[in-house]
Amino acid sequence: MARAAVLTIAGAAVVFALCMIGVLISGNTAQNEPEITVERQSNTASDTADAHPDEPPLLININTASAAELELLDGIGPALAERIIEYREVCGGFIHTEQLLDVSGIGESVYKGIANHITLK
Repeated sequence: MARAAVLTIAGAAVVFALCMIGVLISGNTAQNEPEITVERQSNTASDTADAHPDEPPLLININTASAAELELLDGIGPALAERIIEYREVCGGFIHTEQLLDVSGIGESVYKGIANHITLK
C-alpha cells in the first residue's frame, strides 16, 4: 500500500512538473510576440456625412429609382434591385418604405441599413 501511495505522489509530481513547464513555455512565447492593435473604421451614414459636408446624404426614391440607383444602397445588388422593381411594378408602387421587407432577400438587417437612405417622394 505504501508503494501505491509513493507511485501516486510521484505521478502527480510529474504531471505538475509538466504543467509548469507548459506554463513557462507559453509565457515565454507570449512575451516574444508583437502586440497587435486593430482599429475599426466606421462606415455609417453619419460618418460619411461628416467626412463630406458638401455632399447631400444619399436619398433614393424607391418608387422611381432604376436598378443602378437602387444598387447604390448598402446590401442591394443587381438581383435585389430587380426584385424591388418587380415588386414595385406588381403592387403599383410602395406606400410605406417598410414594404421592402416583403421583397424576397430583404430582411431586417438590410432594411435597417438602408432605411435612412430611402424615400417615397
